[in-house]
Amino acid sequence: EEKTLPRGDRAVVYEARDAPRLERELGMPFREDYIPNVEVLQKRTWDDASSRIEDRVLGLTRWSGELEGALAEALKGCRDDPAEKVRAIYAYVNDLVAETSGPSEAARVLLTRSGDRTALFKALLEMAGIQGRWAFARRPDSLIPFDDGAHPRPDPFTERYVLVDLPSSGGGRAPGGSPGASRGWISLSLRRAPFGKLPVEIQGGLAMVLGPSGGSAFLPVPSQPLEESASSTLAELVLSGADIPDLSARVKVELVSRAVEVSDAKDRLRTL
Repeated sequence: EEKTLPRGDRAVVYEARDAPRLERELGMPFREDYIPNVEVLQKRTWDDASSRIEDRVLGLTRWSGELEGALAEALKGCRDDPAEKVRAIYAYVNDLVAETSGPSEAARVLLTRSGDRTALFKALLEMAGIQGRWAFARRPDSLIPFDDGAHPRPDPFTERYVLVDLPSSGGGRAPGGSPGASRGWISLSLRRAPFGKLPVEIQGGLAMVLGPSGGSAFLPVPSQPLEESASSTLAELVLSGADIPDLSARVKVELVSRAVEVSDAKDRLRTL
């Protein structure tokens, strides 16, 4: 049987019923050709997929006395303003944890000063009484293989964020959020990345957001203005001068980029 898929691809389906063993038919490919490309899937629901994602973060933000002390240090001199507290905790974790290789649990990240910065950030948020939800984002449909959703799976949702709703002075409403709240998508996977800035490749994608009491919901990943990720190159070339010999060249190149991806490179250059 031949089927035409939604994007115009063609699928050839071989089906046998009540057959004791697989008998090869005329024109059927050899099993060595197709067995490596066969994946047997148990029928799942999106609740099953979200449960598997929830397992990734279960227990990462468990309370400890050390975290309580860290929160007091992070909020020292901070006003009783949720937005200011979120930024203070963000800056504190960025300054404290330099290495991403390390433990995942927030308490151990604090003790070793290495590992999962985002888990430590979320744990301190919870202790400060600020609700942050785990959000797992995937890239837009145009950047990933086609999936009709018939077999829900969590694999494409790889980018982990903390979704925070904060009071907004403008009285607006973020999509799917509370009235009068602005929404921040926050990750510390890249150290010292601009607060709330999203990588270009996931903007316009889809996020699975875990609920505080279980379950999940889907939210679109917002797109940010293109100029916020713009890059420019400035170059200065001097062929001669009073302090250099004739026919020598002095080159000065300045690269300017607002893309969040360069934050990691910027942090590495600090050690040169």
